[in-house]
Amino acid sequence: MELQDLKVCILSSYGSAPSNLTNKLESLGVRDTEVFINYSELVKFLSTYEGTCLLFDLLGNENLRFNIDLDYFVSQATPFRLAQALRWDSNNEIRPIVEIDSDFRIISEEVSPENEVIDGLIRLPLYFFDSKEFLRHISSEGIDFKDENWIGLPLAFPRKELSYSNKTPALFLDRDGVINIDKGYVYKYEEIIYIEEIFPIIKMFNDKKWPVFVLTNQSGIGQGKYQEADVHKLHTKMIEDFTKKDIKIEEWQYSPYHFDKGIREYKRLSFTRKPGSGMALKILEDYPIDIERSFMIGDKKTDQILLPGITTLLIKGNYDIEGSNSLVFNSIGEIHNYLEEQIKN
Repeated sequence: MELQDLKVCILSSYGSAPSNLTNKLESLGVRDTEVFINYSELVKFLSTYEGTCLLFDLLGNENLRFNIDLDYFVSQATPFRLAQALRWDSNNEIRPIVEIDSDFRIISEEVSPENEVIDGLIRLPLYFFDSKEFLRHISSEGIDFKDENWIGLPLAFPRKELSYSNKTPALFLDRDGVINIDKGYVYKYEEIIYIEEIFPIIKMFNDKKWPVFVLTNQSGIGQGKYQEADVHKLHTKMIEDFTKKDIKIEEWQYSPYHFDKGIREYKRLSFTRKPGSGMALKILEDYPIDIERSFMIGDKKTDQILLPGITTLLIKGNYDIEGSNSLVFNSIGEIHNYLEEQIKN
């Protein structure tokens, strides 16, 4: 379903939508918009309306700027009857955290005990729904989230307005097992043995001027096996090697946390730890990426990050990936051939 075909509802106690939202919707070709001043008015309207709606709930959120890729949200929400946008929040120590499963179904929402959480997903007041289904979850008092049918879709929430009309595909890479041989807790440059087949893939994206990013779990930091400074030092040396090969990685993101094995400040729940998509969402705050045309290459089930629409490509060999719902390849060379065909198309 296209955004332009939707009925867009806006809840605002002012009786009108803020100009920044109105301008955004107009620029996206949205024609059918209606404003309601409270939940009762919206319930009354939905009781006689049959169809799919997009709802911006600005009650108590009048100054919230929706600097998000709305076309992407609608595209990913279309298969569902009841979906809500979720935002990655880097400081989740006191807010309720939304937990989703691999199918993006919301399975819990709670405030975790103090010092257990470092970041996580929170709800955004943006909804996509079938009107009849949504009527079961809304009253004059507000919206009821206590239902297993809610889908939560993690979205980037950029700090500034990005131009999604010019968005491009991107390539996300795991590090150990994809860029270099995985020896277990690699943090010294002397331990690095590159997997040479990955370089032509990176170069292919570089030549298209499509960005490439590294997303790596580094729980060795959290377990006290090495320090964050060691990872920075290693990545600096790897960047030097890449520069000599005339290839470029835009950003190297790592997650040091591990709730079970971590110590001190690293013994925290974090959505940056894959399969959480916090590292990717952090990147997407600054880059207008076409996620539905982007790829993640990894060698573990945890590399299947919770980012709606991305295509994950897994390499056999290092870890058990039996039962994964991703495309599986015998080698990085096979992935190279696959990506060449995808880019041609």
